[in-house]
Amino acid sequence: MLAEAAASAPASLSIATEHAQLAEAGGDFEEALRRWRSVLDRFPEEPVGSIACGRMLRQLGRAAEAAALLHEACERFPDSADLAIERCWASHDLGRWEEALGLWRAVAARFPDHAFGYIGLATALRKLSRWDEADAVLQSAMQNLPGLVALASEYATLAGFRADHEETLRRWEAVRDRFPGKAIGYAGVGATLKTIGRLDEAEAVLAAAVSRFPDDQNLAVNRAWVAVAREDWPEALRQWQALRARYPADASVGAGLEQALWHLRLAAVDDHAAGRTSDAVPALGPEPISGDDPGSDRARVRDLLMGFESLGENCELGFVQRHFGAEPLGLLRWAGIPYAKLIEALSTGFAGVGDPENTLLSVDPVNREYATADTRFDMRMHTFIFEKKEEEQAIFEKLCRRLRYLRDKFLDDLASAEKILVFQFSAEPSQAEMLALHAALRRYGQNILLCIRLQDDRRRAGEVEAIGEGLLVGYLDRPGFDGQRWDISFECWHAICREADRLARQSRDCLAFPETI
Repeated sequence: MLAEAAASAPASLSIATEHAQLAEAGGDFEEALRRWRSVLDRFPEEPVGSIACGRMLRQLGRAAEAAALLHEACERFPDSADLAIERCWASHDLGRWEEALGLWRAVAARFPDHAFGYIGLATALRKLSRWDEADAVLQSAMQNLPGLVALASEYATLAGFRADHEETLRRWEAVRDRFPGKAIGYAGVGATLKTIGRLDEAEAVLAAAVSRFPDDQNLAVNRAWVAVAREDWPEALRQWQALRARYPADASVGAGLEQALWHLRLAAVDDHAAGRTSDAVPALGPEPISGDDPGSDRARVRDLLMGFESLGENCELGFVQRHFGAEPLGLLRWAGIPYAKLIEALSTGFAGVGDPENTLLSVDPVNREYATADTRFDMRMHTFIFEKKEEEQAIFEKLCRRLRYLRDKFLDDLASAEKILVFQFSAEPSQAEMLALHAALRRYGQNILLCIRLQDDRRRAGEVEAIGEGLLVGYLDRPGFDGQRWDISFECWHAICREADRLARQSRDCLAFPETI
């Protein structure tokens, strides 16, 4: 309808912008960019086209193009606060923190009544670890603009970034008390109480707030995460399912539901390993656990990713699977193991994994999550269990049983040879290294190995080549972790897995129907 209206009324800015906003709201950023460029070309005297084109370029990861476009537009529309702010965010995307700092100072000076100028300035200072200056900016802004909950919320969030939990709680309580009619303060209090382990208080605060603000999605999501933190998986599942029914298109809600179901299955693993049930651990089933239509694009991608198994160089494939709604259980999905130790472990059938004498338990100092380390194979694994000093021995014993169960499942999967096994090399691998790993896996069955390496002059990102029977190499555009933060190329991974699956099917068909000699 809007396309027809735009064609019949080409001089209408409002119809053109509605048409572009529709594509943007649907998540089709390429199409939205095309429509916004049309707005920019047809209405050059209006800043809205430049603002939106910059926003779409940023969404598409083309921050340098966005910065150039917005810089030129700011010269033409110096009085547009929204345009100046969008330009600042483009500098953020590029990691140009000093440049962004200067731009934000100019925005705050030129548009003193605009809260985002101060929020952006504080963000740039935070990125530069100039915490006290960021605090001072927000304190001053709150004095000048006392009625804005966004400033008070940002001030509380800033303390959270510093991991000063008691101060964070104090600030969120101030937000709640000062703006009792706004849900964000209650959400902040509840989330902070969860972070510091005061889970009963967090549940009480959020349950009362959800009753008061029944239509606030953020509150309900935070309450569901409290159920996750309490490891009350049936309750977590109930809450995520209710959220999924209300917000069926929200990817973060779908991810929360999928994780709750994954944890339920992990709990079933623990019960089975402890002998508390004789039943087999339930499979996730062929249908999408998020409730997606089985024929939907998301369901097809999810099913595709369920057919891949990480060999544990790092957790990147695990995050890729989670991003697309796939939650398989695997020994090495959330683990790291060096290449040489993986070869050794495969040669012994991962002997001793899960034995108490080979297992160490440690606590992450940042988020207080337990991790296990296998001393024989230098295999380190996330546990998704958080520090409970009084239960530490019982947790250790449970994790040892879990490791033994997952080890046995992994060996069964190798024998069945139904999954594509993925190893992501941290350094450029030699062909000999890839062949050696492939040979180690082939001793268990007709396994297919997908080695991940970075693109080069010969191969582009997203391509996959077969360099031997059952040995594939896929090419990524960038590593997902740069030593400081995760920035995973999800669509590139999807392209690699799709092509690897196609090649694997061809290979298996050849094995199933050999030529007669």
